[in-house]
Amino acid sequence: MTFSNKAIAGCTTVILLGVGVFSFLSAVREGQDRGWVTHTHLVIEKLQTVLIDIDQAEAGQRGYLLTGGGWYVGEYEADLNQVREDLKGLRDLTSDNPKQQEAIQRLEPIIAARLAELGDGIEVRRRTGAAPVLGGENGTDGKEFTGGIRAQVGEMRSTEEQLLVSRLETADGDTRKAKAIIVIGNALAILILLVAGFVTDRAYVRHSLTEQELKRVTEHLEHRTAGLLEANRPNTEAALRLRGPRREF
Repeated sequence: MTFSNKAIAGCTTVILLGVGVFSFLSAVREGQDRGWVTHTHLVIEKLQTVLIDIDQAEAGQRGYLLTGGGWYVGEYEADLNQVREDLKGLRDLTSDNPKQQEAIQRLEPIIAARLAELGDGIEVRRRTGAAPVLGGENGTDGKEFTGGIRAQVGEMRSTEEQLLVSRLETADGDTRKAKAIIVIGNALAILILLVAGFVTDRAYVRHSLTEQELKRVTEHLEHRTAGLLEANRPNTEAALRLRGPRREF
């Protein structure tokens, strides 16, 4: 193998190895991008779950106020526990995002105030046996707190949706970049192999032509040598006759 062939083979190996390593790293990065996109979806879903749990707690409280049915209280207390668990889950999911952590700190007091208001309504119903007037002085309709909760959750949701758009764009950009580099790398490797094949073919042709030329020259020299020997044969025979027979002692 000539030096040029070794160099071409080495370049091809390096390119293919580089493409392989980059493909692996791109697969790892793609998995990370998908993980962040999934994470953002989970945060958005958890925010929606918090609103749903609060709505269910309000429904349970309202049912108890209107009917006095004890099982409504059980539903209400279960919803309260679920709200607390969802808030904890939301804090854990957004632990990497200081902005969302600050938003949760603003959200939690509003939720606590609304839940306390719901609890006050239930306590009044238990003591008096009569349902408080919704929207009265006890404020059991909670429009102020509910509006604040929805506004804060909406702000957090908007932040996550912006993150989602950014992360989707990043994932798409990384995927396009990876595909382009892989295609270019493979195309370059193929091009180098084609060049190597062309160079090898040219070298083979030159070698064949050289062998043919050498064979032709050799045959020409042999033919010329034979002709010279044939032309000198009479002189050689005459010289031998002049020398006479060889004497033996």
